[in-house]
Amino acid sequence: MSDLSISSNKTAGELLKQKRLSLGLDFKSIEKELKIKEKYLGMLETDRFQGFESSVQAKGFLKNYARFLGLNHEMVVALYRRDFENKDMKRKIEFKEENEQEEEKIIHEENKILQQLNRVVITKRKLQFAAITGILAFILLIGINSIRRSFSKPNLAINSPFEITAPFEGRLAYEDDEIILKGQVDKGSSINVNSVPLNLNADYEFETSPIALQNEETSIVIETENTLGSKNKITLKLFKPEQEIQNLDTIILSNANIGYAIIKADGQVVYEGSIANGTEPLNFIAQRSIEIETQQYENLQISINGNDFILNTPVTIFESNGKDIVKI
Repeated sequence: MSDLSISSNKTAGELLKQKRLSLGLDFKSIEKELKIKEKYLGMLETDRFQGFESSVQAKGFLKNYARFLGLNHEMVVALYRRDFENKDMKRKIEFKEENEQEEEKIIHEENKILQQLNRVVITKRKLQFAAITGILAFILLIGINSIRRSFSKPNLAINSPFEITAPFEGRLAYEDDEIILKGQVDKGSSINVNSVPLNLNADYEFETSPIALQNEETSIVIETENTLGSKNKITLKLFKPEQEIQNLDTIILSNANIGYAIIKADGQVVYEGSIANGTEPLNFIAQRSIEIETQQYENLQISINGNDFILNTPVTIFESNGKDIVKI
């Protein structure tokens, strides 16, 4: 019991040392008896159990040393467990927990870094995919537009003296006696006007030479063709609009001596008398009618508004119905 009471506040090593000293023993004499080297005895008394090869070796030497000194070896081993194995295990557990916590922190940080890297990689891949997709879509769009332009009809437009876009076919009124057409076609296209090739400038613009217009109707065909043979066409049929007759501008010329003639404009006498051969033509302007009376009508030449007429009766009346000149 005395041993147990002593052990309550001492370590296993301290108990061994105290007992050895009370017996007056030294390490050399104990080494001869127990065959335990002095260094191990010193390690036992100073609780340096970590210096043994294993806990089994430490507890074996501890039991033999306690028995030799007359101590309760079970109590001494219990103190060893209390002060060394349990504390060491606790220290190991705490160290392990600390390590695990630290490892968990490291793993957590690594996971965060990996997640960030994954997000960067994913974002980069998304951006790359989006960029590649955009480029491919752009290339595809260009290709589709090129194909569409190639197989669709090429553009053809007249910009002057009026604006017309192909395809077109129709009649247009035009008052002048000739016309110059200006316009533009697609790059790489050619153009013909009435089947005659026409030169284009650097901007693929064209300008025709003056085209004479007929009295009744003039047909002009403008055709363009691209490199793939696709064509487009404008067909113009130009006619001079009918103009309302405002005045009867009359010119009378004699081929012989006329003894006597009466000329009336709108019912009023504007000339009465003879007309000598070779004299200057007579000129009269009427709004509605011109009347000529002479027995020598076959010797007179009559022109009204540029139109020539023949007199075949002693009295001839020319009237305007607004559109035409009627001889009565």
